[in-house]
Amino acid sequence: MVTRQYECEACGYFEHEHRVSEDSLTECPKCGRKCWRVWQGMPTVWWVGWPFLRDADLGPEVHG
Repeated sequence: MVTRQYECEACGYFEHEHRVSEDSLTECPKCGRKCWRVWQGMPTVWWVGWPFLRDADLGPEVHG
């Protein structure tokens, strides 16, 4: 289960639990008016491996 945040035209912000396979809500469960999903922030992306290593991470064998 995941918790997603929505905004309703009338009620404002609310959270709703979903299964991952379920679609996002388009209708507010409280009042029945239009609602849409609100992104809670930028996802964190971790770049690992070549070419995303800094020179200092390569070690002395590369730098001599």
